[in-house]
Amino acid sequence: MSSSPLPVCRCEKETRVIISWTSKNPGRRFAVCAEGCCGYWAWIDEEMCRRATEIIPGLLRKINATEKDRDEYEEIARRNERKLYDVSANLVIKSVFVLVLMKYLLISFY
Repeated sequence: MSSSPLPVCRCEKETRVIISWTSKNPGRRFAVCAEGCCGYWAWIDEEMCRRATEIIPGLLRKINATEKDRDEYEEIARRNERKLYDVSANLVIKSVFVLVLMKYLLISFY
């Protein structure tokens, strides 16, 4: 990565940095006109080696798939937590009912 200051565009404005996530230039930074008025853009980072451009897209796909799986598992966990809460609440209600019934039966028996 370059440590030099950002270039100035053709309209003498500051540029802003954007990161390319295309398969040909994954993670490569470039500068564009911050105002978008002059159409200026220039690479900040040097071109990546062929090996990096082959490996990075696959790694990004794996990361995205892993994050999607994580989100799905978190949703399943939330649903299961709600079900567990419902079952627990139902069990408490039934337990109270049984206790009241037992007390009634004991009072009626004596």
